[in-house]
Amino acid sequence: MRPLAQYRSLASMSSGTLRRPRILLAALALIGALGIAALRVTTLSDVGGVRLSASWALNDFQSVVYYPVRALVDGVNPYDRAPYRARYPVAETFPPFLPSTLLLHLPFGVLPLPLAELAYVAFTIGLIVLVGRTVVRANGVTSWAPALFAAALVTLSRPGQWNLLLGQVTLQVVLLSWVALRFAQRTPWLSGLALGAAAFKPTFALPIGALMLARGNVKAVGTGVLFALALNLPIAAILEERTDALHLLAQDPGKPYHSWTGRSDSRPYASFYRIDLVALVGRVAGRPLSHGAEAVITILVLAVAAILIRRMRDAETTSGDHTLSEAIICIATLLCVHHLDYDLLLLALPLAALVYRRTPGLLEHAAVRLGTLWLFALMASNYVSTRSVVDRLEPGARGWFALASVNTLALLLIFAIYGLAALRWPSARVVPAPEEAS
Repeated sequence: MRPLAQYRSLASMSSGTLRRPRILLAALALIGALGIAALRVTTLSDVGGVRLSASWALNDFQSVVYYPVRALVDGVNPYDRAPYRARYPVAETFPPFLPSTLLLHLPFGVLPLPLAELAYVAFTIGLIVLVGRTVVRANGVTSWAPALFAAALVTLSRPGQWNLLLGQVTLQVVLLSWVALRFAQRTPWLSGLALGAAAFKPTFALPIGALMLARGNVKAVGTGVLFALALNLPIAAILEERTDALHLLAQDPGKPYHSWTGRSDSRPYASFYRIDLVALVGRVAGRPLSHGAEAVITILVLAVAAILIRRMRDAETTSGDHTLSEAIICIATLLCVHHLDYDLLLLALPLAALVYRRTPGLLEHAAVRLGTLWLFALMASNYVSTRSVVDRLEPGARGWFALASVNTLALLLIFAIYGLAALRWPSARVVPAPEEAS
């Protein structure tokens, strides 16, 4: 027994020795990726006449996190545009996020702006590492080396780098959305808490919650609704006491959302950044869509996704359908309502499942899997579809449409592939009945 124990000890030491260089290499890759991001806002802020970064660095942190929370602390209602802009003239209009946004990011608003920005960058880097850890752990990989490599790839991707440099809040809501989806059946209360917290950005939580209901996750969604109310009502009451916000909202409930989505940088027919189907149809039409047409597109995408999910749920299948349904929910969420390029980080979970061959059915075929991976890679590395690059290239109408729509078209094609996989799922994965004993 003693030689066997010594052999196991030596094997364990050898395995640990082999892992250390890989972890070190992965850490260096992440540091290098972060260094490239830092160069974009400093030395390489302008290359060959193409603006890579400038004054927009951490702009979203200021407009979505810092100044709205600062307003809450100072006794101002950030939803009341006139007094908010008068008090903070450098702040942009607060987007139509729920009041829980202010509560969840409260620590950043009590700091001086330079210190808050530094803290938020560190916080974002931590979230990027957590994203890498989450997507590999979801596929059964426990080593830190793949997690750090995944974090480096996220940082190098355009959605990841845009989140880091803009100071966006997408990483938070993406992680919460994944927890809501992954634990909906095993631990409904945890899934519900995550969904309720993710509700601060309704363009994620509402479609995800609706499709979770189609998947049968009633307890999780119910818990999410209750927790979202618990997070939002106290802050809403404080804001209502300051101004008659509910009266203003009741006059036109959709005004904050339509005002935000109608800004010059996010109009469907003029934006290089929107990836949703509403934006694509708007570009084809060459004009803004009516609110009714937008609603029809949203309902259509959600209905198709719900039918696919219900089809898998009703079929007598193995447990592998969860990975497929999670992917369909993530893709449909991005297609059905207003989303920008940085929201593509939601796809990191289904992408990792595809890389680790955890997505069953049609996507197990080598050609289909490889083609889908190329589509994911296209969206992750698409640094060409930006206004600075397009202005430099000066393409014609068709070129402009192609560059502005390539991410949406890739996303739509991926949705079609996963949809076909779901349609073929019952015939491909029905569990055969055991043979009767003779």
